[in-house]
Amino acid sequence: MEFFKYTLRLCARYFLLLFLIVLLLISSPVAHAQMTCLSDAELSTVYAAGFSSFTITNGIARADLNINISTYTEIDSMKLGYWNNGGGMGWDQDWTNVILGGSASDPTQDLLLTGIYIEAKFTNIDNPATRTLDYVRFGTPDINGKVSATFNSFTGDVGGTTYTRQNLGATSITAQNNKEFYIELSRTGGFSFYWEDATIP
Repeated sequence: MEFFKYTLRLCARYFLLLFLIVLLLISSPVAHAQMTCLSDAELSTVYAAGFSSFTITNGIARADLNINISTYTEIDSMKLGYWNNGGGMGWDQDWTNVILGGSASDPTQDLLLTGIYIEAKFTNIDNPATRTLDYVRFGTPDINGKVSATFNSFTGDVGGTTYTRQNLGATSITAQNNKEFYIELSRTGGFSFYWEDATIP
């Protein structure tokens, strides 16, 4: 008999719970969605930007990607381009204790890249028999922030000053004023870094 009373109480609770759920569903507003044609006037007020664009001009093939990057990154060691550049064997880039960005705890000091591009320059691009790849670049038209490292060997251009396998020591390169930056692999010049507007203390 006790078991029967307990089962009735349990059934009553479940019935009450089910009743509340049904009541909630009935009283909730129902949303209906359907496709609707827009008039020309309505469409003219809609703005959108493409994710990417691709161009080939004067032998330069370029893909611009609508990607923004904000990063703080630590790299123990980075080496690029070990070859004989005419001055002997060596690294174009030999960086240790690399930090991209200003602070691990402050996102406002992240290294910022607004827009990304990949570019390749060809000689005789229209002639498969004589076509050559002169360089490949990966860059951004707009960079701000700091890159710190021990630059045991640095090749590139920082704000108009050119370096070739130069030991800059432990320092930082600070990009400013939303100018261009790229990394280049050249058929004749190896790996180089280019900052249009940056400073080294």
